[in-house]
Order: sequence, then structure tokens, then C-alpha cells
Amino acid sequence: MNFIEKIKRYFYQRHLNSELGKTRHQHTSISLDESKTIGILFDATESKQSDAVLKYASKLKKQGKKVQLLGFIHDKNEIETDFPSFNLKDTTLSYIPKGERVEQFIKEPFDLLINLFFEENLALEYISTLSKARFRIGRFVEHLHCFDLMINSLKKEGNIPFFTQQMELFLQKMNKPAYV
Repeated sequence: MNFIEKIKRYFYQRHLNSELGKTRHQHTSISLDESKTIGILFDATESKQSDAVLKYASKLKKQGKKVQLLGFIHDKNEIETDFPSFNLKDTTLSYIPKGERVEQFIKEPFDLLINLFFEENLALEYISTLSKARFRIGRFVEHLHCFDLMINSLKKEGNIPFFTQQMELFLQKMNKPAYV
């Protein structure tokens, strides 16, 4: 990591810590069955990933869930999408996402926030960290403040259908008595 990158990350972390100090949101576990509103954050740079997310969101909607998507496109050019998204123009030099769409997503009190990105993405991690969601789930990362439940799916890393299958298995077991 070069010197400029270290400076950017320093200011990112400093801003994030400042925002975390302003919020006092209680995160509690919830099962997928109990969840009525679901937010999905994802890296929309590759259409293959976006298609998999849209397919999963459609599955959740068929189950009667209210689903909101927000994708991040790692590009400065505006790209037309079938879902709400933001890109590099909507972030500061230190990777902090900005704009009305991002702010509304952060403020939405989802029952469940599903993070479907598998590589470091500071803009999406920022949104997840500050989200008012009741419960946040995502891949295993060193940043403990990003998610309430982390799934280490080394097998088939980056495979959305595999990850969502594993996630659903964990969420089915949430809030069930041990004797069942």
C-alpha cells in the first residue's frame, strides 16, 4: 500500500469513527422468516454478479419480503442499471460514499441487511457499518464493525448462490430454542 493510499484510508477511518460516535443503534439477531424488510448491498461492477443478486432479490420478493437494492459500480462513468446504484463519482477521495440515494439507504431501518460483496469495498463497508438495519450479515472480514454475523465461505468465494444458501442455513437457526 503506497503512502497516498494510507492517507486516504486514515481519513476514511477517522470519518467512519466520527460517524459511529454519533450513532447509538442496537443490532439484534433475526431469522430470515421473521424479516419483512431486507436491504441488499452489492458490488455491481460485473453484470454476472448483478444478475445473481437480482435473481436472489426476486426470490425474496416472491416470499413476501420488501427488498431494496443498492449496487456500487467501480467506475467513474454513469452506467444505466435496473436497480439503484452509485459509482466512484459518488464517493470522496477517501472512499466515503455520498449522495441522497446512499443516505436514504443508510437511514432505512431494514430488518436484515445482506452484504453481497466478497472483496474489500470501503464504500459498501461504510454503508453497512452505519446502516440502521436491525441485523447485518456478510462475508468474514477483519473489520468487526461491518457485520453482526460473518460467514466464512472459503469454498466457492464470490459465488452468490452458494453464499446465500449458506446464509439462509444460518438464519434459519437464528432465534430458535436449542431443544427444537
